[in-house]
Amino acid sequence: MEQTIGKRIMTLRKSRGMTQDQLAEKLGVTAQAVSKWENDISCPDIALLPKLAEIFQVTTDSLLGMPEKTEIVKTPPQSGGFHVNIGEEDEPDEDRNGFTFRWDMNNGELPWFAMGVLLFAVAMLLNRTILAPLGEASVWSLMWPSAVLALGLSNLWEKISLWSGGTTIIGAYFLLTNMGILHLNLRPRWNIIILVLLIIWAVSMLLDNFRHGKKHAEAKGKGASEYKVKDGRVSYDGSLTSETVTASVDLFRGGNVDLSFGSCTLDLRGCKDLEDGCILETDVSFGSLSVLVPKQWRVEDHTDRSFSSITFQGGPAPDAGQTLTLKSDVSFGSLEIRWED
Repeated sequence: MEQTIGKRIMTLRKSRGMTQDQLAEKLGVTAQAVSKWENDISCPDIALLPKLAEIFQVTTDSLLGMPEKTEIVKTPPQSGGFHVNIGEEDEPDEDRNGFTFRWDMNNGELPWFAMGVLLFAVAMLLNRTILAPLGEASVWSLMWPSAVLALGLSNLWEKISLWSGGTTIIGAYFLLTNMGILHLNLRPRWNIIILVLLIIWAVSMLLDNFRHGKKHAEAKGKGASEYKVKDGRVSYDGSLTSETVTASVDLFRGGNVDLSFGSCTLDLRGCKDLEDGCILETDVSFGSLSVLVPKQWRVEDHTDRSFSSITFQGGPAPDAGQTLTLKSDVSFGSLEIRWED
C-alpha cells in the first residue's frame, strides 16, 4: 500500500535519528503540528515542502511519492573536429541518410586522415617542383603509400607495436621509392604486400593477446570488491572474494548485491527498521551468497535460478510484521537466507 506524505515524513525523520521536536524546530512549527502530519490528521503547508526536502536530502517529488524525472541530455557534436556528411545538412545526425564520417581532434589521437592528406600534398608538391628531374610520379602511386604511412604513424602515436611499426615502414618505403628518393629495387607485387600486412597484423594480435593473458593471470585470484551503505541502501559488487559485510542502519531501504566467482555474507541484523515495500536485488554467478536477516522480518522470495540452489535456515518470529522482498538471479551458484538474533 502506498505511503501517505505523513508516513513518509515519519520514515525519513526516524531514518535520520531526529525527534519530532527537532524537526519542528528546524521548520519553525510546533511538535504537535509534526505529530498531526505523521498521524495523517493534517498535511504540511506547501511552502514547507522545499524545506522538508532539504532537511531530509531528498527531492520534493519523492517526498510527495511521485516518481523522479530522469532528464535525457543529448550532447551535440564538438565543434573542433572534421565532419564529412553526404545527405541533408539541416537534418539531425540520426536522421541523415548516406555516409557520415566524423573525426574528433580532441580525443588525444593522432589524426591519421589529416596526416595522410598532409603527406600526400607534400609528396605531390616535391614531386612537381624539387624532385621533378627524378621523374613525375602518378597521383595514385603517392596517395596510397601516404595513407598507409599516416595509418602507421597514428598507431605508433597510441602504442608501439609490430603492426604500427610494420605499416609505417611499408608506407615510408613505397612513398620514398615512388618519389624517386630511394632506389632499392624492392618492388613486390600487390598480393605479396597484402600477405605481408596480414602476417604483421596477425602476429601483432597474437602478441597483444599473450600480453593480456599474462596480465589476466597475474590479476586472477587477487579479487576486488566495493561495498557502501548510503541513505539506508546497500550496494555491493564483488568478484573473486570471500568476505562478510554488515549494514547497521535505523531504516533499511533495500539495495543490490552483485557477486561473481566468490562468496559473501551480508549481515542485516543490525538494521532496526524496514521500509515498506523494501526490495533487495541480488545477482549471483558462480558464487555463494548468504543473507542474515533479523527474526522480525519475513522474506518474500522471487528468485530466478539456473543450475543453482536457494536454502532457508531458521525462520521469522511468529509476530514478524515486516516483509523484505528478495529479487534474485542466481546462475551456477547458491543463495542462503538465514534468520538469526
